[in-house]
Amino acid sequence: MDRSGTSLCTNLLHDLGMRLGPDLIPGDDSNHQGYFENQWLWHIHERLLALLGRSWDTLSAVRPFPPLWWRTPEILRLKQELTAWADARRREGPTPWGFKDPRTIMLLPLWDEVFRDCGIQPVFVLCVRHPGAVAASLEVRDKFPQLFSELLWMERNLTACLAMQSRPHCIVHYEHWFANALKQAKLLTGVTGLGTVRGARLQEVIERTVRPGLRHDPPEGQIRSAGTREFYALLRGATTAPGRPDLRPFAGALEMARDYVAVAGQLNGVNPAGSVFSPSYDRCTVQDLEDILRSASSRAQKPGVDERTVFAPARSGLTAQMAASETPPQFNIDVVAGMTAPRQEDRLIVAAHQSNIRVEGWAVDNQSGKLASAVEVVIDEVPFCASYGLPRHDVEERLNSQDYLNCGFSFILPARFLACGKHVFSVRIVAADGSRYQKSPDLPIFVV
Repeated sequence: MDRSGTSLCTNLLHDLGMRLGPDLIPGDDSNHQGYFENQWLWHIHERLLALLGRSWDTLSAVRPFPPLWWRTPEILRLKQELTAWADARRREGPTPWGFKDPRTIMLLPLWDEVFRDCGIQPVFVLCVRHPGAVAASLEVRDKFPQLFSELLWMERNLTACLAMQSRPHCIVHYEHWFANALKQAKLLTGVTGLGTVRGARLQEVIERTVRPGLRHDPPEGQIRSAGTREFYALLRGATTAPGRPDLRPFAGALEMARDYVAVAGQLNGVNPAGSVFSPSYDRCTVQDLEDILRSASSRAQKPGVDERTVFAPARSGLTAQMAASETPPQFNIDVVAGMTAPRQEDRLIVAAHQSNIRVEGWAVDNQSGKLASAVEVVIDEVPFCASYGLPRHDVEERLNSQDYLNCGFSFILPARFLACGKHVFSVRIVAADGSRYQKSPDLPIFVV
């Protein structure tokens, strides 16, 4: 997350011997010591976000990325450049190398495929700072409203925690650099492969990098959002990401916010931009701009289709003209309406006007050995778009295939959208090539 001490942390790693490469972004009035970000990588990240119509500050609760966005032709074109760059960095030598850019967490599904293609096992460092201090810094630099900054803080840090859970990682806290820098530096060097630097050498780097003038303590009680305040309480002092059960309520809250924003946009006829800054189209190549115009033209020919909403039938009935496969699907439904691992004989009961029908699970195209191309949640034979492509490291390990990393899906529908009584729920898993679908057994849901 921007303004969270990422430059201080990367500066220290650089001084300890981590290879960041040449051509780093120099300092300015907002960051006197420098950003320690590779200029080429920053530029290509800006191009990727522009192709997706996003900026570094786009809120996913307002404007989530399209499903499987990293598999589109225009993104795959830039993936080749990223892969060549990462592979060249890997081959430069045996000492640890790395890069820093807060935009990386937004683009992590793409980076996961780059790492896999290069045979790289990444180590993640999450820099956390008091959200009130981050909001105050963003207000000065970018004139952001405090609540906007707090939600941005929560989204970025929550996404990072969910992604890091089963991978090598650590969490470093900005405030700890000024309370017990040596202890935090030892944690950081141990995780990043720089643990041989210790003693007087480590203390020297700390004293040169962690300068007293960098400390800006936040005023007490300056977190306005209750959700952000609770999430920061969970992260405060943690050196590793909290477990999935602890993170699930916060992830669910963001999913719910995303869906309500989508409905509000439909009712008002206005699609919020979700960010203060516009995409960096001025950094795009001619080919980038042609791809952007082509995508815009395609959307204009499909009125009513909105990538943000899950309340309209999925892609106007994605599976309506497809043949249903007789092969049993390979999937799992983890949660439906608050019940874990539901069975056909279970009675799933939700209260109208009070509860949400929330579905979480994973699915793959077991006939082709690839990710599915989409997942639909079907209620009373009406298909809805699920958010597909969420990282599931547990499934990747269980099925022993890196190809299945981003096989998770989620869906939320307020129960008040359904009449009281019995409803039938199922899931359709669309094949990787879009030619057919596999269907789960029906589950009954009772709205009372």
